[in-house]
Amino acid sequence: MEIKLPTVLVIEDSLSIQLFVRQVLEGGGYAVEVAKDGLMGLERSKRESFDLIIVDYHMPSMNGDRVTKTIRARPDGKTVPILIMTTNTDPDIKAKFKAIGASGWLEKPLDATRILTAANRCIKKS
Repeated sequence: MEIKLPTVLVIEDSLSIQLFVRQVLEGGGYAVEVAKDGLMGLERSKRESFDLIIVDYHMPSMNGDRVTKTIRARPDGKTVPILIMTTNTDPDIKAKFKAIGASGWLEKPLDATRILTAANRCIKKS
């Protein structure tokens, strides 16, 4: 019997952050798919079902809040947990993330323990 790992879509334009997040999540027992920008991430999220989406806030072509709003507007995107990665620690930005439907955020610089803790929390709640 094959065990299906929870699948995470990481939408991030920085190759080094893609690799780091992938390594951390795969080490924590997750299957990981990567999209290099918001538009590619939206396309992947339409074609495949994910247990969690982690999206960067600042990206070319489409930023993380627009990606989150677009996913949340779809009937199939209302319940998937979405975490936004950001360097911005302003409480107003975090309130904005919450208002658009983000499940939470990850502050950069990223930390392996925080990534896994947040992913585990989101997957258990969904």
